[in-house]
Formats: sequence, C-alpha cells, structure tokens
Amino acid sequence: MQLEISKIIADFIENRISAKEFESWVYSNQHLEDELGMELYTELISINFKDSSARIAVKKLLDSEIDYRTLHRTQLIQLIEEIEFKKKDLLDGISELYEWADKGYAFLGRINSVGNFGEQGKSVVLIVDKELSNEEKWNVILRDDPHFLTDLKTIRLKIEQNEILITGEIETVKFLGRQYKYLEK
Repeated sequence: MQLEISKIIADFIENRISAKEFESWVYSNQHLEDELGMELYTELISINFKDSSARIAVKKLLDSEIDYRTLHRTQLIQLIEEIEFKKKDLLDGISELYEWADKGYAFLGRINSVGNFGEQGKSVVLIVDKELSNEEKWNVILRDDPHFLTDLKTIRLKIEQNEILITGEIETVKFLGRQYKYLEK
C-alpha cells in the first residue's frame, strides 16, 4: 500500500484525525480502491463513520495492510530532520519523540531531553518557557543537554543505515503493554 495511504489510515486508527476527515478522504481518494482491492474497499466504505466503533472497525479491517516498518521509519527520520534542521517547534518535537519512545522505540530515550521528558524535576522541557522563540528554546535545551543535536543526528543516521532496524512488529511487554519492536546492530 502507498505510504501516504498507510499514513492516513494509521492516523485515523490512532485518533490523530477525525472520523469526518477520514470519511471525506475515503470517498474522495481516487486510488484507494486500486490500493485496497475491491473487497477491502467495499468493506471500508460500508463502515458507518458516525458510529463510535468506526476506528475499531477500520483497525480490524486494515491494520494488517499497513506497512508499519516503512511508515514508522519514514516518519521517525522526517521528525528527526524537522527538529535537527529547526523546521519544527523544539518542544513539540521533543514531545513527539517522547511519544515515539513510549510506543516502543526506546532508543530515542538515549537523548537526555527525550529520556527525561516525563521525569518530574529532570525534564528540561519544564524549564523552557513556551513563549520563547524557537531559537531561545534551542539555547535553553542545548545549555542543559549539550549533546542533543549530536545524539539526534546519530540516531537518524543509524535508522537510515539500518543499524537501528524498525520492524513494524508489535509485542506485548510486561508493564508497558503493546510496543513496536526494533532491532539494533
């Protein structure tokens, strides 16, 4: 399945887009039937998107069709680059990295600002005023975590060079629940 189609379906399943937006996309996407095949497409358009169980129905129907390996690899590299090249608000970027780490990509916790994100008293995010400019936020973060950029770049390169291999597989981990797996060389 095309990466962009996988992304939108995953965004809906993970509640990042509304049912109304998803339904509109389903009916306006001219390539969706070709990508899914007539049987899956027919089942998808038969779902009542106004029903509160629509996400569950879409997940059950299409989750196995999504190439999470490629999708997550692409999204992680893109996010890291947006932060690294200062195209994204720094605090939003760190928050998103933390969410990815929480999904199972624990290697992101090697970045101190990400690893300590949820730690009361340790999180650098707590000392950064949200009203600061992005450049001022960078100054605060780099003062507290001088290796932030280096660690970020190292992880991006390891993902790009498949030294950290995103598998797209899920495992259930004691105390953490469902986690995406990765392999590291």
